[in-house]
This record gives sequence, C-alpha cells and structure tokens, in this order.
Amino acid sequence: MRRQLYRAVWMVLCIGVLMVAGGILLAAFLSGMIDDAMQEYLNTRTEEYRNKIYEKMDADYQILDTFSSIVGGAALMEDEEFPKLLDQANYQNDFLTMVYMDASENITAATLDHEVTENETLSNIQPEAREVLERAMEGERSVSPQFQGELSEENVVVYGTPVYQNGEITGALAASGKIDVFQEILDGDTLLEGFGCVSMIDGEGNYILHSGKDQTGQELINVFAEPYFAPEEAAEARKELQENGSLAFSFRYGGDRYRALIQSMGINGWYLFSMMNTRAGSGEIYLMNQVAGTVFIGIILLVLFLMAYGLRMVWKNGKKLNRIAYCDSITGAYNMLRFRQIMEERTKTEKNYSIIALNVHQFKFINEIYGREQGDRVLCCIKEKIEQNLEDREFFCRENADIFYLYSGDTDRDRLERRLKKIMDSVSQAGEGRYGNYQVLMCCGAAIAREGEEEHTLDQMMSHVMLALVRARDVHQNNVWFFDKELHRKELMENYVESHMNQALEDGEFCLYLQPKVALDSRKTAGAEALVRWVRPDGSMIYPDQFIPLFESNGFCVQLDMYMVESVCRQLRAWMDMGTEPVPVSVNQSKRAFYEKDYISRLTGILEKYRIPAELITLEILEGFALENEEEVNSKIRELQKKGFRVSMDDFGSEYSSLNTLGKIRINELKLDRWFLKEAAAGKRSVKVIMEQIIQLAHKLGISTVVEGVETAEDDRMIRELHCGYGQGYYYSRPVSAGDFFERYLKQE
Repeated sequence: MRRQLYRAVWMVLCIGVLMVAGGILLAAFLSGMIDDAMQEYLNTRTEEYRNKIYEKMDADYQILDTFSSIVGGAALMEDEEFPKLLDQANYQNDFLTMVYMDASENITAATLDHEVTENETLSNIQPEAREVLERAMEGERSVSPQFQGELSEENVVVYGTPVYQNGEITGALAASGKIDVFQEILDGDTLLEGFGCVSMIDGEGNYILHSGKDQTGQELINVFAEPYFAPEEAAEARKELQENGSLAFSFRYGGDRYRALIQSMGINGWYLFSMMNTRAGSGEIYLMNQVAGTVFIGIILLVLFLMAYGLRMVWKNGKKLNRIAYCDSITGAYNMLRFRQIMEERTKTEKNYSIIALNVHQFKFINEIYGREQGDRVLCCIKEKIEQNLEDREFFCRENADIFYLYSGDTDRDRLERRLKKIMDSVSQAGEGRYGNYQVLMCCGAAIAREGEEEHTLDQMMSHVMLALVRARDVHQNNVWFFDKELHRKELMENYVESHMNQALEDGEFCLYLQPKVALDSRKTAGAEALVRWVRPDGSMIYPDQFIPLFESNGFCVQLDMYMVESVCRQLRAWMDMGTEPVPVSVNQSKRAFYEKDYISRLTGILEKYRIPAELITLEILEGFALENEEEVNSKIRELQKKGFRVSMDDFGSEYSSLNTLGKIRINELKLDRWFLKEAAAGKRSVKVIMEQIIQLAHKLGISTVVEGVETAEDDRMIRELHCGYGQGYYYSRPVSAGDFFERYLKQE
C-alpha cells in the first residue's frame, strides 16, 4: 500500500508538474500573443496619428502654395495693396504671422492683431524662421523646429514655400502657427479607451506636446530616463532609435507592465512616443493568466477550468481589440480601415456598385458654437439614420470628423438620389430646434461603377467620390452630386492648361495661324487675322476655346497677347527680308493687356525690334470692354493711332451694338459679328437693312468694314451687294499656318 501510495503521489506530482508546466507555457503563450497584438495595435494607431499630423501640415502647405501661386502668377507682390492682401490671407487662414520676402531680402510681415510691417530685414527675423525663408529662396518647402514666438510665450512652427513668377523664384512665403494645433490631434482619441497616451518628442527625448502626465502618473521630464529606461540602457536606446527610426520597448512601473513605441515623423527630428498599460488594456485576461499559474500548482481541475476560462477570455479580449481597431469610438460604426477591407473583398466579385461620401455643411460651426458633445450627437444621429436606411449587403463607415462613406450595390442614379436625400432630410428634421435657427444640412458625393464601362481602381473611385463631394459642397443645402466623367475631363484639361501654360509659351508651343481678309472689290487678299493654336510636342492641338477663357480669368492672356504680336512682327520681318510685300495683320488684344500701364511702350518696342511699320499691325478690341470706359479707351486708341497703329472693333453687334457706338469709339476698322450674316442669310430682312445702315454709316465716318463668318457663295454675294469693304470666313479660307498662308497668298510665281 505504501508503494502504491508513493506511486500515486509521484504520479500526481508528475501530472501536477506537467500540468503546471503546461499551464506556465500556455500562460506565456497567451501573454506573448496579447503583447504581439497590443504592439501591432500600438504601431497601427501611432501611424494613424502621424498621418493625421501630416494631413494638418499638408493643409497648411496647400494654403501657402495656393497663395504663393496667386501672388507669383499675378505678380501681386508688386501691387501697393499687397501688404493688405497678405494681412487678409493671414487673418482668414488663422496663422499667427505670414511673411513675404523678395529676392532682395526685403520682408513684409502680417501678424495677427498687429499692423503689417514692411521693409524688414532678414537679420531681424528669428533664426528658425530665417532658415525656412532661406530654404524657400532655394526652392525648398520646409517646416521649422518649434521655438518661442516673439509676440507670444507659446511655441510655434514656421512653414515656408517658394514664390515663382514665370518659372523663376522671385520670393519666399512663410507662415507661423502654434504647435499646439497638433495637440487636438493627439488628444482626439485615447488608446485602448483611456489606457494609453501619445506625445510628441524631439531626438533627445524631450517632450514637445503632451497632456501633462503619462500613464504612470509621473511628471514628464525625458523619455530616455526612468522609469522608461535605466541609465545604462538609455545610450543604447538612443543609438537604436537613430539607426532604425523607431524603437519598440516595454517597461515596468508600480507593479504594472507598459508597452511603448517611439516612431520617427521624418520632420525636424520629431518623434511620436506612444505607450499603453498592458494590464489595464488587456482586461481580465491578464489577471486570469496570473491566477492560473498559481492555481495550477494545487488543483488540476481548477487549472483546467482556468485554462478553458483563459481561452474564453482571450477570445473575448480579441473581440474587444477588434472593435477598437475596426470601429469608430464615437458612433460605433466601422472605421475607414475596416470599410476598405470589406470593400476590397466585395469588389473582387461585384462589378456594379456605388460609393457615397456624406458630409455635414460647416460641421466645425456646431463644434465651436454648441460644443463637441452636441457635435458627437449629430454624428451619432447620422449613423442611426444611415443604419435605418441600409439595404441588403450595404455597409458604411465614419472616416473622421463629419465624413461618412457608404457602399451600395445599387447603381440606379435616381433611386440613390432619393434614398440619400431621405437620409439627409431625416438628419435635418432630427436637428430642428436644437441649435436655435441653425439648420443641420448635408451634402453627398457619389461615384457609380458599372460592368462594361471603364474600370477604375478603388483609389480612383474614392478620388471620384471626393471630387463629387467638393462639387456638392458648393450648394448650401441638402444636395447630392454624382461624379461626371465629362466634367472631370474638362477639369483635367483646365488643370493641364494652367500647369503647362508658362512652359508652353517658353517652348514656343503657341503657333501662329492666319486667316485671310479678302477685298470684295478686287477679290484679292488684303490682309489677315492672326489666330493662336496650341500645338503640343506630340502633335496634338489644343484649340482656343479650351484655353483662352481660362487665360482671360487668370491673367495669362497679357503674356500671350504680347507673344502673338511679336510672332506676327517676326513673321512680317521674315517675309520682308525675302523680298515679299506683306499684308496688314490683325491681332486680337484682351482687356487686361489693353489696360496695362506699359502696353503702348511694349508694342512699340516690339515693332522697333523687328523694324516693322506700325500700319501693318491692326489691334482688335472687343466692343464690350470698349464701351466700359469710353474716355480711357479713346485716349488709348488716339495714342496708338499716333504711333501708326490701326485699331479695329471686333464682334460688333454681339453684345451692346448700337449705331451710336460708331460715333463714340475712334476706330479705323469695324468687324461685324457673324450673327448679322447668319440672321440675314436666314431671310430676316430687318437684319439685312441694319447691316446696310451700319456699313453705310461706317463708310461716311471713314471706317473700313469687315464681315466675319462668310461661309457660302450666297453670303459673299450679299455682302458685296451691301458694299462692304472686306470679307472673312471659311468660304475664302480656314485659318492656316504662316507657311501655308505664304504659299497660297503671298508667294510670287
């Protein structure tokens, strides 16, 4: 019996030891699995914070780049109103200070709530801002380290970007803002529902932005100090961080274990420092794992129970971590990460689907005036209304702020619009009376993918959705805008035109075309009109109606007008050097060019350069702007005529036409708009009578007449009967290149 007892005891002890060892191994496995999951979650969340900070910086850079483009493109820095414009831009974009420095290092500074200062010198600028301006003058965008502003005890950062004019750097633009703007990003959410924190530090471990205390409850001093690192470990940790750009580690304090990550931001030696309490973050599973190791020693059944219970808690904790990783903390809806995962799986098999973005008009106003709590209620209301209107297999998410995305298999545009407006109307109705007279309004952008149509990647579809949402925001009401391919192509063309126009002018892509003017009495070519065509390097052509309206709005027409005058003079000189008698050429002149202060001097300078008689150049102006300021226009015309130029009024009758016009504007030539000929050819006798009276009156005033749009022999016969001087149109010739014009109309056989 003793031997059997001993055997049983040894067996129990062996089984107990094996079970305890198994329990210890299992506990270690579970702990490692939790640590790995927490570290991965910590990595993901830290990356999200870094991306949000990048987005904030990119937004500030976009504001600076946009203002820089406007300043450089329109040469606003030369305008005496520029300091006022700089001050307005600073105020409207919530910067502390905006600074412009020209090539001579003269500085104009606009500071919030202060007078604009001019003619400051670079030496008077703080060193950090000075370095940003100097980098900008070298063509580099940069952001300064944090430093204490002169007018504030708070730390600030400075963004800088170059200002280009005609492709060359002519100055630098910089703006400063409080570094605390990033504090809202770091405080916006908390890791693991309050069991973690994120701070911004420099390369030496000093805190730049933080919430006052870390999760250990200690005052923040330096990351490379206790309790994070022992003195002998700090140097090695610094070295590893500098070599790898990131450092993951754990430490113990006050009986708790913490996971931490230092991740480089790639800017000014800044880092994000994230940490979380593994005990609090992992919940009861951490405690159960510790208890299990003790209980296994005494009671095998209890150990088995605790093991089973531990596995169950791991499963529950995994669901909790999954919810934190994939769900929005405010509304409980999916976040963008989970939304994209599901969407990528669906679109592998589904070819017909729609993606919709929903946005609240001026949501920032609700947060600022009524508080974040009311803003969160609006977001939860939107989530509820979307859920109530979901159909089979549809899902949605909240990305950030007030943007929601919805995936639907419905591709019927009318039905989608009705459903979306129903959601928006229900949100507006739910908010009635809660915010005084303020009404919660939304806008939606949608993109539809259909099988058989042009395929797009998910990233392209998301871009289309955002383009549509931008359009929808233009209307301050519940509004749905669907992505329009044709409109997008037009926007792409406008973007191409605006981004390539300066280089195209420099590379000579704007080509001179000529359309002959025919003298109706002799039937000979008596002149020509200069027209511009944009011929790209691949031989494709961009026509005037695709770029002239844009040039007139952004002011580039001034440069193009002078370029065309010079192209005409160069061509006239070439013909004269060949011994060919040239014909007068008309050149269209925009309103902006005509009102330039040095307009006449630039014209005469071009003529002198090529030794061209001024009477060979006819400057065409539109009737509309000629009548806006008759005295100024007439004064400019008289100066031009004294120099020998001829002035023609183009498109007469297209807008303001009246016979009284001919007596007000002192022109040499009158071009009747093609509308007259079209209407007269259609049998409208009254229009023909008006044409006849205009032509007769012009003759009596000594003004030559040209009729545009002559396309048929009947048109030609009619204007000859009306005794018009010249005709121009496809009946005689389409616009042709200068070479073809020479071969057809000037070359002597």
